[in-house]
Amino acid sequence: MAILRILLDIPMAYLISAGYIIILILSCFTPAEFVPVAFDSGGVTTGPMTVPIILSLGLDFSSVLAGKSPLSDGFGLIGLASIGPVIGVLVMGIVLS
Repeated sequence: MAILRILLDIPMAYLISAGYIIILILSCFTPAEFVPVAFDSGGVTTGPMTVPIILSLGLDFSSVLAGKSPLSDGFGLIGLASIGPVIGVLVMGIVLS
């Protein structure tokens, strides 16, 4: 999703807003035992191994494209990456219940 954001010049606010709206809707249908675990799983993307990999991939990808700014395109990649695990655990809660 981050690569598509860089390629298509989609504003970060749209992606973050859409992601958290999806998370809020899914959390209404997920059993209560899964919701705290889902939000805690978003912290996985801020670990010491994950952050450098995500940032370097995003910054390097935008630096080789003409007319792209690595600083502005690299902003928010970690926040965008933390949406995935939360949605994944919420969907797993819905499927298993």
